Amino acid sequence: MLQTTQKQHQQIAVLDNKHTQELTDAKTQLAALERDVLAGQRRMQLAARSEKLPATPTATRLDDAAGARLDDAVVNDYFRLRKGIEIVTQQIAGLQAYVTQVCLAQ
Repeated sequence: MLQTTQKQHQQIAVLDNKHTQELTDAKTQLAALERDVLAGQRRMQLAARSEKLPATPTATRLDDAAGARLDDAVVNDYFRLRKGIEIVTQQIAGLQAYVTQVCLAQ
């Protein structure tokens, strides 16, 4: 019984380390991307369409030349959501691994 418990603890520690490292790596990559976007080294592109645009093209105006840019609050919200998605993804992956490798292995 003691050996089984020790083996489970070791398996849990290995799983925890693996998923913690993957989460750390994902956060590091996301932080680098966010820094690059904020520094202007990379751009965020958004595929969007508006139902309010006219069906026929209009003459180009001077303010059309700059192109659309995402508001800073939108960029911040995007990265906040991406961080949350990474955390939840690793939590779910860790739980699934725990169930299959520890609980069901008994």
